[in-house]
Amino acid sequence: MVEEGAVQPLTRNGVSRGPRRDDVPADGGSRAWAVMLGSFFCNGILFGVINSYGVLYKEFVDNLQKNNVTNASGKAALVGSFAMGTTFFVSPVSGVLTDWIGIRQTTFLGGAFASAGMLLSSFFSDDVAALCVTYGAMYGLGGALAYTPSLAVLGHYFGRYLGIVNGFVTAGSSAFTIAMPYFMDMLIRTTGDTYRS
Repeated sequence: MVEEGAVQPLTRNGVSRGPRRDDVPADGGSRAWAVMLGSFFCNGILFGVINSYGVLYKEFVDNLQKNNVTNASGKAALVGSFAMGTTFFVSPVSGVLTDWIGIRQTTFLGGAFASAGMLLSSFFSDDVAALCVTYGAMYGLGGALAYTPSLAVLGHYFGRYLGIVNGFVTAGSSAFTIAMPYFMDMLIRTTGDTYRS
C-alpha cells in the first residue's frame, strides 16, 4: 500500500521517467505559465490563419478568374473548407497519437506539417487541386496535430485553475483572428505586387 502524497516513479512502458507526486498539479511556476503562453500562441496562430481565410479567398478567386478557371469562387471556398474540416476531423487521431508518442512529438509533427503545407501552398497559388492538398489537407492535418496536444498539456501543469487557463488559451484563437486579417492584408499589399511582377 502506498501512502497518499508519496513520491512515486512515473513509468511509461516500464521505463522510469523520474519522481512524480500523485496529487494535483502545482498551478503555477514559470514553466507552467510558459506552457500556457505557448499554448495560447499555438491556438492563436493556427486558428487565426484558418479563420482569416476570407483575406486569402479574395486573392485566390482573383487569381483563378485570371486563369479562366470555371466556378472560381466555389473552388477557392473548397480550399478553406478543407483546412477547417481536416483540422477537426483529424483531431481524434491527434489525441491517439498524443497518447502514443507524446505531447511534444505530436505538436512538433503538427508544426512541421502545417509549415510545410503553407510553404508548398505558395508555389501552387493557381492550382486548386494542389491547394486542397497543401493548404487544405497538410495545413489542416498539422493544425489538428498541434491543436489537441496544446490543450492536453495544460492538465499536466494546472489543476485548480485548469478551467481559467483553458479559457485563456482558447481565447488565443479569437485574439489572433481579430489581428490576423490586418496582418495578412498588409503582407499581401506589400509583397503581392512584387510576387506578381
